[in-house]
Amino acid sequence: LSVEHLFDRFAATGVAIHRLATGTDDASPRAVPPPADLSVVQTFEEPVGQLDPLIFAAKRLVDELAASLQDQSCVCTRILVEAETDHAESTRRVWYRAEGMDAGALLDRIRWQLDGWINADTGPTAGVVLLRLTPTQVRRDSGVQEGFWGGRSRADENAVRAVTRVLGLLGSDSVTMAHHRGGRDPWQVYELVPFPESRHPKSQHPESRDPESRHHESRDHESQLAAPWPGSVPLPAPALTLQDPESISVLDVDGRLVSVDGRGLVSAAPTTLVRGSRSYRITAWAGPWPVDERWWEARARRSARFQLVVESPDGPRACLIEITAGTWWLTADYM
Repeated sequence: LSVEHLFDRFAATGVAIHRLATGTDDASPRAVPPPADLSVVQTFEEPVGQLDPLIFAAKRLVDELAASLQDQSCVCTRILVEAETDHAESTRRVWYRAEGMDAGALLDRIRWQLDGWINADTGPTAGVVLLRLTPTQVRRDSGVQEGFWGGRSRADENAVRAVTRVLGLLGSDSVTMAHHRGGRDPWQVYELVPFPESRHPKSQHPESRDPESRHHESRDHESQLAAPWPGSVPLPAPALTLQDPESISVLDVDGRLVSVDGRGLVSAAPTTLVRGSRSYRITAWAGPWPVDERWWEARARRSARFQLVVESPDGPRACLIEITAGTWWLTADYM
C-alpha cells in the first residue's frame, strides 16, 4: 500500500504507520559543519618541573587563543585546562565564568590550578611535558549589560577572584555556599553546594542569560520560596539545628511518656521535658505535624514534630522536637 492509500483511509495515523513500516526518519538529516577546534597545545621536549616556565608557556597559549577568539568576535565562558607529566600524571580542570574570560582572567586560573597541583603534598613526581587549553563553551561577544542600580561591585569581583583562587589550590569542593532546596524539616531547607564558579551556568549563573529569561526565572524562584512546603514546620524557623539529634523524654502530668498514634493524635498534653538528668516544665506547645514519607520504600519515615516552650534558668526557651517509633528527639533550638 502506498502512503496515499493509507492517508485516505487512516489520515495522519496511516502516514505514521507507513513511516514506521518503511523505516523513514521523522525529519530529513541536516548536515552542519562541525565546530571549529579552538584548542591550543604546548609540548615540552624536556620535562618542566617549575611553575614559572609553565606559566610563561601558558601565557603564549592564552595569547594565541585570545587572538583566535577575537578574530571570530567570540568569548570563552568555559574552558578545560589539562597538564600531563612524563610519568603520565595529569590534572584536568574545567573553569567557568559567565561574563567570559579575557587573557588575564584565564592566565590567573591556569596559574592557580598548576600552583595547587605542583605544590600539593601529593603533587606530580615528574616534570610537565604537555599543556593543553580546550574551550568547551564559546559564545558571541555581545558584552555584558551592567545594572543601572546596584549589581556586582568591585568588591564582589575581588571576592569571586579570591574564592576562585582557593578553588584552584584546594579543589572544587573546598568552598561551599548555602542553596535553597525546600523541605519539611528546617535542616532540609538549605544544602551546602560547591561555589558557583565550578557549577553549571544554567543553575548558578543567571547573569549569563538574557534579561527576559532571568526575569521569569527570578519570579519563579521567588514563588517557590514563598510557596508553603506541604507538611513543613510553621515559621519562625529555629536558630540552631542539631546535626545529631539528642534523645529526650516528653511526659504528661502523670509522668507517663507521651505518644502519638497513627492518626496523629496525642495521648496526653505534654507537661515535662526530660533532657539527661534535668527536667523542664513545658509552658506551651504546638503540634503535632505528622510526617509520612516514602511509605513504599525501605527508607520510609514516619514521625511527628512539636514546638515546645520550656522554663529554664535563663528564662523561657523554645525548641523543636520529634517522635519517631516511640522515641523522642530534640532536633532544633529557637534560642
